[in-house]
Amino acid sequence: MDPAKRLKRTAEVIDRYFPPDDCAVVEGCVRASGTRKLLLFDVSIANIGKGDAFLGDPADRPDLFEYSPCHGHMHIYGFAAYKLVKRNGATVLTARKQGFCMRDESPFLSSAPEVPHFDCSFQGITAGWQDIYDKSLDCQWLDITGVPPGVYILRIKANPDHIFPERNFSNNTTDVLIRIPY
Repeated sequence: MDPAKRLKRTAEVIDRYFPPDDCAVVEGCVRASGTRKLLLFDVSIANIGKGDAFLGDPADRPDLFEYSPCHGHMHIYGFAAYKLVKRNGATVLTARKQGFCMRDESPFLSSAPEVPHFDCSFQGITAGWQDIYDKSLDCQWLDITGVPPGVYILRIKANPDHIFPERNFSNNTTDVLIRIPY
């Protein structure tokens, strides 16, 4: 599925309570404990290049991964950035994707090999495959508590700091219109 269609189709707003010791509070995925208004959404990152995006074993890559004591696993630096933007271009809020596993989740291109190469213990994305972060995952949201109702742009940018080598960085941003209800 096209990343923009997936993003638009899966976006939803919910209220959720977070105790002070919740990992989402500790790691900054919400701005405070208590009941928060969240914009949840699925994100897919597809490898449309000719070569595999290779990361390897997280334990061997301290330049790309850090251990999260709260979640009990490694997190990827610089995986993606999330923004909520007004239609006039002004940024309302920003967050980062709490990436933990870059893997072959689903074929994206018809040219994708039948057998995937990467999983959470040996990470990357095979050419033609995609990694999908489902909105049920921790920190797969924007904390929109206090954001006025209206129509906004939800902007997802993969590899925002160009940490991972690519031939073309110009196709890493997806924008969709989102309505924030009362």
